[in-house]
Amino acid sequence: MREYARYRIAFDIDDVLWDLNKCWLDEYNLYNTNGEKFSKEQVKSWNIENSLKPQNPNLFWAILSNKGTWSAIDKYIYNNTKELLEQLNADPHIDLYIVTASHPENLAYKLPAFFRNFPFINWKQLIICQDKSILNMDMWVDDKPELMEKLHILGKRCAMVSKPWNKNCNAADWIFEEDFDIKEWKQMCVDSRKIEVDDE
Repeated sequence: MREYARYRIAFDIDDVLWDLNKCWLDEYNLYNTNGEKFSKEQVKSWNIENSLKPQNPNLFWAILSNKGTWSAIDKYIYNNTKELLEQLNADPHIDLYIVTASHPENLAYKLPAFFRNFPFINWKQLIICQDKSILNMDMWVDDKPELMEKLHILGKRCAMVSKPWNKNCNAADWIFEEDFDIKEWKQMCVDSRKIEVDDE
């Protein structure tokens, strides 16, 4: 990589920029009438079906395509997320992308919710992709351990947002808590770009 090449960073959305699991379960608890309640602390796997077995599965999955869920998501955005992305987006040395593997049925309300909360992101920066490892990026920011491991094998750099389902994953180059520390992130971006230059 050339010293002044733009650095391409791909951010996941769900459980990276906002707490989808908590929003999803809060909405399910609100509308479910059989007395069953879930909390996000029960979710120990990236695949939520491995952790929860709802008695009303039709409602459980319908929550993700419900307009009300994506109206409520605003209050589940992690601290510092907007500030971090806005600063990265304004950096002349960074190309910021938002990459999601969301099911098409969930996008009708989800995407307007995203752009409502992150209005500085252009729609051309959005990528919908199931296999994120095929993208030509310099860094990925995600919570899925299987993606981290795949990227590590490919020699790609990745930052992982710490979650119960990835606590045993050692493949990430950097690990961050849900509420991003802006100074820590800035330093990581500086250091990672230096690494890229040194590798050239």
